[in-house]
Amino acid sequence: MSKEKENNSGMSLPAPAKKLDLRGLVCPMPDLRIELAMQKLEEGEVLVVYADKPLSLTSLKSSMEDKGYIFLTQVDRNKFFEIYIRK
Repeated sequence: MSKEKENNSGMSLPAPAKKLDLRGLVCPMPDLRIELAMQKLEEGEVLVVYADKPLSLTSLKSSMEDKGYIFLTQVDRNKFFEIYIRK
């Protein structure tokens, strides 16, 4: 069985080492919680984040890239976004 799943476009998504539900939170809380979670991951592991605030997505991408993490993709799940970040 594969450790990857497909998103809406059929693209394979990496299996996350950790999942973090940040729905309902506003900046700066998502950034802070993601940073704490990323510190616990090994190099190359993936964190998947569930977020529902569009403004958070914009700042989140630049913030994670500024810290040296790789923003892989975001998947629109209608009421929230699923965001994949690699350490």
